[in-house]
Order: sequence, then C-alpha cells, then structure tokens
Amino acid sequence: MKDKKVIIVASSPHLEGKGTGKLIDSYDIVVRMNQGYRLMKLLPQDYGSKIDMLFLCGWSAQRLSGEFLHKNYQIPPSKVYLKYKDFREKPHPKYKIPKSTNHNQGIITIFSLLEMGYTNITLTGYSFYQTDYKYPKEYLSFSPESPDYNNKQNLENFKGKIGHNQVHTVLNLQYFIENHNIKLLEDTRYYYDKFLKELNLK
Repeated sequence: MKDKKVIIVASSPHLEGKGTGKLIDSYDIVVRMNQGYRLMKLLPQDYGSKIDMLFLCGWSAQRLSGEFLHKNYQIPPSKVYLKYKDFREKPHPKYKIPKSTNHNQGIITIFSLLEMGYTNITLTGYSFYQTDYKYPKEYLSFSPESPDYNNKQNLENFKGKIGHNQVHTVLNLQYFIENHNIKLLEDTRYYYDKFLKELNLK
C-alpha cells in the first residue's frame, strides 16, 4: 500500500474548467466523498472519471442506496465505505489532531486511509468554502426516491452555512500535512495557504 499513489478528490467547483481529469485518473487509487461521484459524469474532464473508493458520511448514507449507486453510477458496494469517527470526547490514540466540534468527511477520509495503511496521499478539489458554490442541479440533488431530492438545504450545506467549522478543518489538515506527509495539488494549496494567511498562521 505504501507504493500506491492515492488522491482524494473533493467537490469544490473551482476545478471546473481546469482540465485536471486526466491527472486525477492517473493516480493508482482515486477516492471520492459523498456527492462527489456525480462529478465523474457531469465534468469528467475536470474531476476525472475513475473511482476506487467512495466514502459517505452518515447523512449521505441515509439518503443513498447501494442499488442506486450501482445502477446509475456503476459503483459496486465493495467500493463504498461508511466511516464515522468522533474524537470530540476521546482523542485518537495515534493521531494527535486538534480538537474539533465535528470532523468533516474530508478529514475523516484522510483518517480512514491512513488507518488502512496508505501513506502517499494527495488532495485536490478542496477550497474550504472560499468560492461561490454554483453547482448544477444534478449535483445538488440526491436520488429521486430520497426525501431530500433538490432540497434547498443541500445548497445551504454546500455553501458552508450549515455544518462543519472550516477553521477546525484547516487546522486538522495542517496537522496531517506536517505530521503525515499529506500533499496538496496546486489548486488546494492555494486555498489552504489563503485560509492560513487569513488566520495569521502563515
């Protein structure tokens, strides 16, 4: 596993028009999260078309059936992972990360891959909600049978108005970069550095 090059592809819209799809697909293992699988069909030239692992938070897992993913996106159940970790009360015995009110899926996915033995991990598509989130409706909606299909709350989640504290996310990511050699592609490095600068940490 140490020799495998892994890339985690987040879903920030700033990758649209960048033409990074071929670069993403060149990695040995391509990991996507939550609704990110939709971008493989909507914008494969920018987000790539390959998927080896799909990590779902509990919220997404409740609304997406394995049958739907397999039928519409050819993602077999063996590629879908539900990993939820809560370190608010009990710190992780190995990873001495800063405390957080609620770790987001991006951080939990890094946790999970490290625990699985992967050590060569790169991130792309992260902007920490520093862009205008203008997604096509096909991305924002869940499966048609879901009660949240095209729910406006989905958009509020993606805008960062609901949910995870991005300061905690960036501080947790800083720990992984400094202690576990997590790498950032240029697009994510830009927003990461910008965020740290605004926090007067860079």
